[in-house]
Amino acid sequence: MITNFRTLFTLAVAHGYYSADCRDFTFLVPTETAGKLRNGRLIARMRDGRLHLLYEADQNGAVLVPVTGTKLLFGMKLVNPLFYNVTDFAIPAPLYRNSSAQDSLDPPLGMGMTGYSLDAELQQESIFGIVELTVASSFYSTAPTFTIRFNPKKEVLKYYVVVSNYSTTEFNHLSLADNGYAEDGRSRIHFTRVPATAFTQDEIKPTTLAKKAGEKVVLFKSQSAEPRQEQARSKIQLSRNGDILIKHLPQAGSDHASGDVIIHISKP
Repeated sequence: MITNFRTLFTLAVAHGYYSADCRDFTFLVPTETAGKLRNGRLIARMRDGRLHLLYEADQNGAVLVPVTGTKLLFGMKLVNPLFYNVTDFAIPAPLYRNSSAQDSLDPPLGMGMTGYSLDAELQQESIFGIVELTVASSFYSTAPTFTIRFNPKKEVLKYYVVVSNYSTTEFNHLSLADNGYAEDGRSRIHFTRVPATAFTQDEIKPTTLAKKAGEKVVLFKSQSAEPRQEQARSKIQLSRNGDILIKHLPQAGSDHASGDVIIHISKP
């Protein structure tokens, strides 16, 4: 008899920070669930940050061992320690289930709030959270994709510009503008110029930035909180008197706890 494997369901993670797949997690299969997979002739495979659960079918596509109604437990293991730098998420030890609808996940609940008993084996792995899925008969005809979604952290964008050998007039003519919003297909970001004398306690101290005699500091910060993103925004430009000094200002990567950027420019 010819047998083959077909997809029962897929478990994925999506994150608004990334321009492509999120691979910050892997999924662990505890011993009890592994036993259920063997008994049901199921196979779990990780690929590109996704968990694919496959069932064995005959040559006509019919499932050999139905497991309808079975609860399967998976641990979410965080493999990217920089995840929290760019993520807006505050639920400790989230629990995801498909209780309300068979083919989609309920909003996450903190396991501490639900009285859920954490699997001892998974607890030793210091997991991020748990996914508990109940297999429905409809999975065999239409394999669902369960997607766990994360939102990027939003923060005011701050560009600190430290200049050397600029006259007061030249310094005062520095400006920063978002000229790439149209080609990026996003809303325009408006920046406010903040002199060093108006820095608040939330800003880096000017004396920390200007370490050489004669250096001047100015801050350009966005008027609204913007989501952090992996792909740099185009044409955030620093100019003086209309002349572009830097065509594409850099942005902080996920290895930075904040999106603050410090730019040094000088004249010979």
